Amino acid sequence: ARMLSWCCECSLRDPCRPLYARVKGNSSFESARAASAWARSTMAEPQAGEEGQLDELEQPGEPEVGIETVKPGDAVHFPSQGQTVRIHYEGKLEDGTEFDSSRKRGRAFEFLVGSGMVIPGLEQAIVRMSRGQRAMLTIPAELAYGQTGYPPVVPPNATLVFDVELLAYSAN
Repeated sequence: ARMLSWCCECSLRDPCRPLYARVKGNSSFESARAASAWARSTMAEPQAGEEGQLDELEQPGEPEVGIETVKPGDAVHFPSQGQTVRIHYEGKLEDGTEFDSSRKRGRAFEFLVGSGMVIPGLEQAIVRMSRGQRAMLTIPAELAYGQTGYPPVVPPNATLVFDVELLAYSAN
């Protein structure tokens, strides 16, 4: 079963952004945080053994990126396909060996979302991050460099850990 992810700001299961989009027009919500608080109060966590507990969310065999927020973003502005994002990142193997870092180079990295310029796991995660957010991403090998790795830097079947900060994004 795939790992279930949690929203960076409100601890709701993805997708909370569409939920916020549905309620943000309601004048009783002053912010994403207020809408998230309302949503948390109205949603019960499924318990193990409950009928339909997570069946529609679980897709056996489909890997997913784990996202753990280090610093919350604005929880309102999320990049999408076709936009250029600017990030700082540090890429490490699970044992902590660093293999790349935009921070050490002193220059942010830019890429076009959906273009295939980066590994699939980074593409999957970046559209779930809001502007200003910094997060630790755990990217399974299937969404990174897979069975071949990226010799000599990344070995075959390596799970990668990225510290990513979404600095900005823009439409093209």
